[in-house]
Amino acid sequence: MAETGNRHGLNAVMARVKVRGLNAIDRRTLAARELLAWRNELVTALGGQETISPQRAVLVEMVVRTRLFIDHMART
Repeated sequence: MAETGNRHGLNAVMARVKVRGLNAIDRRTLAARELLAWRNELVTALGGQETISPQRAVLVEMVVRTRLFIDHMART
């Protein structure tokens, strides 16, 4: 029997983040605040927002999105 829908909600989260970026997450939640704090730590470790290259900035965003998806799956 084929499943009619997913139960984890990851597809919806991925679609929202793909369209709106990290602005799609609800910043009032603890998980979102922790994720954004971790992103800021990464950027600071790389020398700050003003000094990292555009390529590194894209890599940071990709890593943060991946962690968002993994954390979302771990919480469901």
